[in-house]
Amino acid sequence: MNQKFESGTIRQSLHRLHEEGFCITEGALRTWVKNGQIPASYCGKRAYIYYPNVIEFLKKGTQPQEK
Repeated sequence: MNQKFESGTIRQSLHRLHEEGFCITEGALRTWVKNGQIPASYCGKRAYIYYPNVIEFLKKGTQPQEK
């Protein structure tokens, strides 16, 4: 049974992204969470992210860095 969720761990979110056709690496997703670009809640060392925030981040992208 394949259940959809709104929040989950990075791995759960990554699995859902891949199921929906996004080609994102686990390292990229972890970096975005670590840098605060995708907000997360923590329980111990485990990060939980809100899936709609991930989709919003992917749609908006990032701002170019100034040199």
